[in-house]
Amino acid sequence: MTSHFTSSQLIDLGVMSFEDTLKIQKKIHFLRSEDRIPDTFIFVEHNPGVYTIGRNSKKENFPGINAIEIERGGDVTYHGPGQLVFYPVVRVFRTYNNIDIPEFVKRMENIITRALERMNFRTHFGEEPGIWVNNTPDGDRKTCSVGMKIRDGVSFHGISINYSPESIKGFMKIRPCGLDPQVMGFLGISRDELEKNIIMSIREEYPETRKISLEEMEYLSD
Repeated sequence: MTSHFTSSQLIDLGVMSFEDTLKIQKKIHFLRSEDRIPDTFIFVEHNPGVYTIGRNSKKENFPGINAIEIERGGDVTYHGPGQLVFYPVVRVFRTYNNIDIPEFVKRMENIITRALERMNFRTHFGEEPGIWVNNTPDGDRKTCSVGMKIRDGVSFHGISINYSPESIKGFMKIRPCGLDPQVMGFLGISRDELEKNIIMSIREEYPETRKISLEEMEYLSD
């Protein structure tokens, strides 16, 4: 993974609709692919709740649900209140190497697992993409969903983390990633605590990461 920049940036969009966030994310992705801005990490919580489907979705997993089709892989998932979404818009490669993508995804997953383990959660992985925690308030549950896309050597979409019980309601109407919705769980912590620990993990991988505002991002895009 190479970059012309020596630092990265982080932006917290607060609470925002999926559609508005996607517009911003695609703008940032374009600027990153043009090497006009550095690697950028986005935090956001989506409201209203929304269902999205990837390239490998199966209709029987979301019957009667109006879902937004997006570029990532995987099946159906839910985004809504009580869930923090982490979108890394990062230069993965300049010259394609088929090792780059799984290594990058694992690197992003490790940012999340280190943050969770710092808060004394015990993480593990299942057969399907995602991160499980075996000491949630409800026991061993899948608390993080993973779905990314690499285009023009730059990543977008990302990892969602269920931090409060409010996040679970939306999953009950679907089979997330083809799984029984009862496998989904939450951490039982605040968004601020979760985000603080993820930022610490980001800075372990990307030491020169500074937090910026959306207004600064618009300035950088000129």
